[in-house]
Amino acid sequence: MDLIPKASPNLPQPSAPRWHQATGLSHLLLVAFAYATVGVLGLLLALPPHYVSPVFPAAGLAVGVVLHYGKRMLPAVWLGSTLLNVLTAWHNGNLDAQQTLVAAAIGAGATAQALAAHWLVARLLGERWRTLDTERNIAAFLLVAGPLACLTNATVGVTTLATVGLIGAQAIWFSWWNWWMGDVFGVLVATPLTLLVVRRSDPAWRSRSQIVGPILVTLGVVVAAILTASAYDQAQLRTKLNEG
Repeated sequence: MDLIPKASPNLPQPSAPRWHQATGLSHLLLVAFAYATVGVLGLLLALPPHYVSPVFPAAGLAVGVVLHYGKRMLPAVWLGSTLLNVLTAWHNGNLDAQQTLVAAAIGAGATAQALAAHWLVARLLGERWRTLDTERNIAAFLLVAGPLACLTNATVGVTTLATVGLIGAQAIWFSWWNWWMGDVFGVLVATPLTLLVVRRSDPAWRSRSQIVGPILVTLGVVVAAILTASAYDQAQLRTKLNEG
């Protein structure tokens, strides 16, 4: 069966650039690998138990590829997210059957989130998402693909972690908030960058390459702030332990 991503009924696709005319399976695996790789970078900032990151660009990558290539990229999102969380459990030394199921459930949440973003964008903007040529369209796109769609994986993921006892009841709200914020920021930052890459043959997007610098600077500032705050918290904790 031909697995090359085809046009979604709601979002018909333009002709694809040459690099993307590879076999369908290799394309799916490439996207899954990209998701897992970007996810690893995001989880370097993760909070215990290392499933929740305050900055998660892989969420934005998923939205971008599913919008551009269609729903047939959803299995790649699931595979990439599941692989990422299996590797996280393995790195933490607690990979077992339960952790594998948790990884698969989180992968399902990531997939549902990308699908939600696809549906919401198509429902609200139709074909206008392809150009985003007005401030109103840009704002609507970022709202539904970010804060609204990202309610999905935060809810699925935190519910899964709480159900199996990986986070306690007192940490549910804090974990949900950080998961949602991390995915929202990831979508706001990484979705435009992803679309700039996959739609680089489109003059409307090629002319926007100047936004790359400001986006990367913003991302760098946020990451630096998170690392500084984390280092401060750890220093305070060590001080309290030494005083005790």
